[in-house]
Amino acid sequence: MSRHKAGYHKEYYRKNRERILKMNKEWKDSNKESQKVYFKDRHQSTKNGYHNVYLLEDYNYVGCTDNITHRFKQHHAEFDRDCTNHKILFQSVDRDEALQIEAQYHEQGYEGKHAYNSYQ
Repeated sequence: MSRHKAGYHKEYYRKNRERILKMNKEWKDSNKESQKVYFKDRHQSTKNGYHNVYLLEDYNYVGCTDNITHRFKQHHAEFDRDCTNHKILFQSVDRDEALQIEAQYHEQGYEGKHAYNSYQ
């Protein structure tokens, strides 16, 4: 089968599956530490230095995060929420202050209260 014909890649993968999986595992094992550093640095680079209290208007959801880009990706991946219609309600360098503001919104009836957020 020619490389350019439809289905070539699927057929190639089917014939060489074990070899490809072995090579992938070897690569992952040999690059585990560098990948860990890369993803940690990438995660840190998306932070803006503030704890953000945000509102997803379409879902009546208020949350607090120090990495808004990552959190919106989680909302989309885990709950299939569209985060394009959002507002930043409050920003603070102090996490406890941001959590107190978030708690006040939850007391007003907004969704998003989580057990791991220790409101004081």
